[in-house]
Amino acid sequence: MNLPDEYRERVRQICDLYNTAEIDLKNVGRVKDVLIITGVNQLRYAGQHLVRALTADDAVEISDNLDAAERHCQRAIYDINDSAVQYFLQRIDELRRTQFPRVDFNAVIPDYGEIVSTIREARSMLHATRDGQHDRQQFYNDARRHVRDLTVASETLDEHRADLIRSSRIARRQVAVSWAAVGATLLVALIGGLNLFA
Repeated sequence: MNLPDEYRERVRQICDLYNTAEIDLKNVGRVKDVLIITGVNQLRYAGQHLVRALTADDAVEISDNLDAAERHCQRAIYDINDSAVQYFLQRIDELRRTQFPRVDFNAVIPDYGEIVSTIREARSMLHATRDGQHDRQQFYNDARRHVRDLTVASETLDEHRADLIRSSRIARRQVAVSWAAVGATLLVALIGGLNLFA
């Protein structure tokens, strides 16, 4: 089980990828309070291939298993960060479109335009990756950055929740007043119309 020296650097690189995936898994798990099963499975597969590589006697078998371990670590990073980006996009969309649909976020949250840019860039990255226009290695770097940026955006929205609630109440009152004004106008017009025919 003594790995030839020529593979040691390769194993170190795979271990670095494995550790990166594990850190991402823990960070995303803290935020979502869930375990990303696909990421865990990819890390399990990577571990299996590393054990096979470490116990193999044949150079081809060692190399093939190291290649497979590296791919599984990369896939774990991809799955974990893809899941995190989608989670934050869904969470932010739900807040903007479902919880506070009538609120002018620009009026409530300073630098809201930056949050919108962050969302747009993250969506663009996901579409480019799914359409094959984005290579996986670039995705790992971009996705990890987008997860950080979306985390900040989500936290900023949460920090302004009380302001958003207040603004939502004001918006509902304005809608109610507008409908009352429309109703009063229609009533006056109806009474005026009846007086014309009386």
